[in-house]
Amino acid sequence: MEIKKRSPIISLLLSIISPGLGQIYNGQLKKGIFLYFIGLLILLTYSIAGLYFYGLIICLLIGIGWLIFIYADSLVTAIKIKQIELKYYNKWYFYLIFLLIFNTITLGSKDFLVNIKAYSIPSGTMQHTLLFGDYILANNAAYGVRNPFTNKVWIPIGTPQRGDVIVFIFPQDPTKDYIKRVVGLPGDRIQIINKKVFINGQLYPTPQAVYDDPVMIPAPQRPTDPGRDNLGPVVVPPNAYFVMGDNRDRSYDSRFWGVVPFDSVRGKALYVLFSRDQKNSMIRWERLGLAVN
Repeated sequence: MEIKKRSPIISLLLSIISPGLGQIYNGQLKKGIFLYFIGLLILLTYSIAGLYFYGLIICLLIGIGWLIFIYADSLVTAIKIKQIELKYYNKWYFYLIFLLIFNTITLGSKDFLVNIKAYSIPSGTMQHTLLFGDYILANNAAYGVRNPFTNKVWIPIGTPQRGDVIVFIFPQDPTKDYIKRVVGLPGDRIQIINKKVFINGQLYPTPQAVYDDPVMIPAPQRPTDPGRDNLGPVVVPPNAYFVMGDNRDRSYDSRFWGVVPFDSVRGKALYVLFSRDQKNSMIRWERLGLAVN
């Protein structure tokens, strides 16, 4: 069999491209595959731990440690062994096949296993629940496991409840994600009278709602026309939700563009992962780990 030197630099680069590939380059096929699947297990743990703030932090530290170990191991091993007797898999086309298989599995696993996703808050429409500069984590499997390409539910788990803060695809621009609070459920009769929200004829107070504009905009001429302070009544259609921002006088929501279809819902907001004041670039330490309610 042919004997060749192992380059520590190539070994490290292969590990960076795809964890475990550097070990395979060093002649450690089983070790490389084992370390790769440990990474998939960490992805699964990340998805579960992400439901809890400190569990997520611990899992992220474990993931960083796993990557450091893989990089260091491939580099040190290549330096120690210097040269190996080439195996059948020590060919460039086998590395390419491994790379394609591993990355395909990883991409598919991320969409299926990792349901905790981060989103930024680009405006103050949810103030004071969420602030401009907050970065939140949402559970994208809260209402079901979805097709990563169409967002349609594969495995149903539940449906949004009144009061949930949800992330959804903006109906008027599918390239954007919005975050609002669910106010109306399918079949609900929504009416807004002088900024007060009525659901099925009953006043629905929202403790988180903020009104900071003393101006009262009168009711539109037609019940179906948009209205910030006076609207409706309108009936929420099946499989859809009426949403509003907590900063009621500054929110562009269902009062203006209509309801959110269930197939457009991405997930439920969990907590604030990070927050930075956009005016002075200071970190808002007191908001880290804050639950979104």
